[in-house]
Amino acid sequence: MLKEKERQLNAAKVNLEKKEAEREKRDELKLKLAKEQVERDAAKKMKAKERAFLAGQKKIDALYRKEMSSKDKECAQLKRELEAAQKEMAARADVLPSRTTRSRSKAKANEAKEAADEEKNE
Repeated sequence: MLKEKERQLNAAKVNLEKKEAEREKRDELKLKLAKEQVERDAAKKMKAKERAFLAGQKKIDALYRKEMSSKDKECAQLKRELEAAQKEMAARADVLPSRTTRSRSKAKANEAKEAADEEKNE
């Protein structure tokens, strides 16, 4: 009977060790699966952040293109205004040289008069 109890005790120990080994394996497997799930979740979050970043970049690029387009339009308008002002100044400049020419002619005539007066006086 003592031997029978010893055998049962040994069998219970072996059975307990097997169950503990199985539990450890299950725990390791659960831990491994949990780690994999965390990694998958982290990868999903990173992809979501990357998509959000790229979407933000696209919005920024669109706003930049819109702003540059408006600046280009403004620049073109200013160029047109500058050209119109230059044409107007050129038109005015056409009038001014004739006045200047007249003034020069008058100055030359005055000089000639003065020279003639001086000759008469000598």
